[in-house]
Amino acid sequence: MTTIMDGAVGGDRSQHLLTSGRARRLPARRVWERGPVPPPSKPRKNSAMSKTNSMVVFALFATSIIATSANAHPKLTSATPPADLSTLSSPTEIRLTFSEGVIPKFSGLELKDQSGKTIATGPAATDPKDKKQLVVPLKTPLAVGGYTVNWHVVSEDTHRVRGQYSFRVEH
Repeated sequence: MTTIMDGAVGGDRSQHLLTSGRARRLPARRVWERGPVPPPSKPRKNSAMSKTNSMVVFALFATSIIATSANAHPKLTSATPPADLSTLSSPTEIRLTFSEGVIPKFSGLELKDQSGKTIATGPAATDPKDKKQLVVPLKTPLAVGGYTVNWHVVSEDTHRVRGQYSFRVEH
C-alpha cells in the first residue's frame, strides 16, 4: 500500500511517501503549492542599545551587591568612654554602639591597662532599648592611666567583627 501524506509535525510541510510502513521523503512542493508563507521575523533594531541596556542593568546589579556586602558588617559608631580621649573619672561601664544590632552571647570585650594586665569586667549585654549598644559593666573603679579595649561582636545577621581603641582615666 502506498500513501502520500503531508508532514504536520513541527511545521514540516514536505510530503512523505509511506510504503509498507517506511517513510520516504518526496521533493518539497513549490512555494505556490504550500499556501501562505508567514512573514519573516523582524530584524532586531537597536541591538547595540539592547547590549548597552543589558550592561547598565548588570552594572547596577553588581554595584548593589557590592554595596550590600560592604554594609553587611557592624561598625563601631561610638564608644563610652570615648576613643583616644581622657575621662576625668573612672567609668562604671563601657558602652559600645554599632551600626547594627549585636548578639551579646557571642560578643564581648577585654580591657587591659597600660602594663597589659587584664581588668575584670562583668558579662556583656545589650541595652534593652537599643540592640545596637553593647554594655559591659566594670567590677572595680579604674585607676589613673591608659587603657585598651579589645572588642569582638557578632551582629544579628551573624557577621563577626573585631576592633580596639584606647582611652585614659585622669582623676
